[in-house]
Formats: sequence, structure tokens, C-alpha cells
Amino acid sequence: MGKKLVIVIAALFLLSGCATLRGWVEQGSQEYVYNYETGVKVSQNILRAWPFYSALVKAYLGADYNKLPGEVLDAIKAIDDIVVDYNEDDPIVRDGYLGEMLGAWLRIQTEVTLSIIKKFAPDLLEIIPLDPMLWVTS
Repeated sequence: MGKKLVIVIAALFLLSGCATLRGWVEQGSQEYVYNYETGVKVSQNILRAWPFYSALVKAYLGADYNKLPGEVLDAIKAIDDIVVDYNEDDPIVRDGYLGEMLGAWLRIQTEVTLSIIKKFAPDLLEIIPLDPMLWVTS
């Protein structure tokens, strides 16, 4: 009788664990979809406003535009190209463009933020690792 009870309890724990894991997986996948939907909305906002801001930065900086870090220039060019090539009709192509654009925009934001911190609060970089590659490799 004791052995059967142990087997029943173990089976209940196993089933409970599977249900918990299934719940975590389902919740994680729902969060993944929510993040995708949010990313698409943000990317569409950037797409809509980008021609204005791209022109503004280029006009404001004038000859100094090419003094921006190469990473920023590459990201700006990538977004400029996406805005020209963007195709709303094919959802797979559309989402690919939007993902690339959001990634490039985040590179620009990261570089600008790091530049500001390096200029005005360099000691902060010793306390908090703000280099995104540290997050990936840590």
C-alpha cells in the first residue's frame, strides 16, 4: 500500500509539474505575441515619422552629419532604405522591414544615450554596464 501511495503522489507531482510548465509556456508565448504587436506599432510610428526626423537631423548637422559614429550613420541609412522599400501588402516582408527598422532605431538610441552618458556622467559606466553587448555575453 505504501509503495502505491508513493507512486500516486509522484504521478500527481509529475502531472502538476507538466500543467505548471504548460502554463508557463503558454504565458510566455502570449507575452511573445504581445511584444510582437507592440513592436509592430512602435515600428509603424517610426516609419510614419522617419522621413521628417531623418531630414531634420541631416539638415541640422549639415557638414557635421558625417562626423556621427559609423554605427549611427549605418542605422540611419538602413532606416532610410527601409522607408523607400517598405511594402505594406506582404505581411511577412512588412514585418521583416518593421523588425529591421526597429532594430536600427534602437541602435541609434543606444549610441546617442551612451554618448550622452560618456560626456556628462562617465562614472555611471563604471557602476552600470550600459554596453548592450555586455548584456548578451554575460
